[in-house]
Parts: sequence; C-alpha cells; structure tokens
Amino acid sequence: MKNSELKKVFQKNNWYLSNEKLKKFDISNYYISQMVDKGKIVKIKDGLFRWKNADLDGRDDFHDIANIEPNYVLCLYTAMNFYHLSSFVSDKYYIAIPRKIWIKKSLEKFPIVIKKWQGNNYELGIDLIKLGRASFRIYNIEKTICDSIRYRKDLGLNILKEVLTTYFRSKNKNISKLNLYAETLGVGKILKEYAGMIL
Repeated sequence: MKNSELKKVFQKNNWYLSNEKLKKFDISNYYISQMVDKGKIVKIKDGLFRWKNADLDGRDDFHDIANIEPNYVLCLYTAMNFYHLSSFVSDKYYIAIPRKIWIKKSLEKFPIVIKKWQGNNYELGIDLIKLGRASFRIYNIEKTICDSIRYRKDLGLNILKEVLTTYFRSKNKNISKLNLYAETLGVGKILKEYAGMIL
C-alpha cells in the first residue's frame, strides 16, 4: 500500500485507526510499525494509531484523549481558554469524566488534570465541537462559568473576576441560561453576589 492510499484510509476514519480497523482494511501490523518508525503514524496507545500530520486544527492532544477516553469533556482552564474568558494559560489540559469511569493508564502520558464529576456536574452543558472531520467534547460557556464559580478557591478570585467580567461583556452571553445552570448546580446565590460586584 502506498503512503497516499494509507493516508486516505486514515482520513476516511477521522485520522485514527484501531487494530480492528487495520484488519478490516487488510493493513498488516508490520507495515504500520514501519510507518510509525518512519514518523508517518503516531502510536497513541496499544492498538490505536493516528496519522501524524492529520488536519486537527493544532489540537492533536484533544483528539488523542477523546479516542482513548470517549467520555471526557474539556473543562475549567481548558474550556476558559477555548472561549477566551481568561488570559491565564495552563500547561495542562483539564478534563472531566464520570466518577464511575476508571482512568485509563494510556492517559498518563498527557499533561492533564482529571476531574471526576457525577450527575448534573458532569452531564449538564456538554457541546460537541467539530473541527474538519474531527470533533471534541467541551462544556459550553455558561457551564464553564458555573464550574469557575464552583472551583473559585482553586482558580483564585482574580481569575474568576476576569472570567466573569469577560463573559458579561460578551455579545454571546445568555444570562437566562447562565442563571438556570447556576441554580441547577447550586451556585446561583454565589453567582448573584459576584455579578453584583462586577456589573
């Protein structure tokens, strides 16, 4: 199989191939090992590979993590940066997974902080963001605001103030949704207190 043909197979499968799909397309493990050695393919974990120069909008880690743990959702600092809510950039990705899920060992190589949430704290406000043929899960901006309030002691009041100020100045804010989320997640009273200080 030529490199161009292999690339097309990866592209049609959102740039990732598992051992199962390699067998389906009659691609040998030996050939894949050669392509890994040549730097054409990246081994994400045992039995999972990504085309190295995949069109993932520079967010390779997001997609690698998603293919290892499909239940993950980007949260806190990572979501705040995605929505341009804060000027602070963490050197780690923050992800939430359901509390009952075991953390996969293959995630250990990534610079991540894992939050185990349950109920509405995990399930509410998940958006699927598509980038080309790939996608990743992230909490929407209102859920991110509520999470920032919930973790205000960890984030620090300066970052929380910046996040809230940026949100309330945004043309894309949805105050009714924010209030609904805040009440559902038990931070409604605190939101009103901080909003009153900023507005």
